[in-house]
Amino acid sequence: MTPYLPADEGLRLLSRLVSHLAGGELIFDAYSRFGLTLLRLNPTIKATGAEVHWAIDDPHELELAVPKLRFIEDISAYKPEHAARMGWSAKLFVRLWKHIPALRKVGRLLRYRF
Repeated sequence: MTPYLPADEGLRLLSRLVSHLAGGELIFDAYSRFGLTLLRLNPTIKATGAEVHWAIDDPHELELAVPKLRFIEDISAYKPEHAARMGWSAKLFVRLWKHIPALRKVGRLLRYRF
């Protein structure tokens, strides 16, 4: 969800959610700036004409922007067990990412409580 929203709209959406609900948890996908660059190169994204805008490099930034949010965990969206269903280049990428800090945050799920 988040990459497709401009940052200001995404923050407004999160603020509205936490202000209208008594409490709960949010889990959503997020990409780093580098991740958005890679996403823009993805043939599927290019073919659909979709645009990606919002990068979240530091999940704690959302706590500052939406004070009721409390960061719980960062879940990798790309796990080695998923590689079995991927092409060779994706398998290589998944194996490399645990060793390269910039790749670890390319795409992930962020979990917050409010």
